[in-house]
Amino acid sequence: MIDLTLTDRVVIPDAVVSRELEGETVVLNLETGIYFGLDEVATEIWKALQSGGSLQEACDALHGAYDVDPLVLRDDLLHLVNQMAAKGLVQAAS
Repeated sequence: MIDLTLTDRVVIPDAVVSRELEGETVVLNLETGIYFGLDEVATEIWKALQSGGSLQEACDALHGAYDVDPLVLRDDLLHLVNQMAAKGLVQAAS
């Protein structure tokens, strides 16, 4: 397993769909049946990932929206993204 870092970019595979309802999101891989439920903050991370920028750019955008320690935000973002990558919900861009 590759650990993604802030310099990486991720893409969402074609088989992955998501739906937001009342601030929370469900992300589902249609090929594997694996899904993730995202709370409001994780939903904002998901939206930032969809922009196609680097994980650092996503982190910067989120930091502007939340009053949180930058190191905590970075660690939370990387933890979530690496969990999602391990389950095939995102993948490193080539």
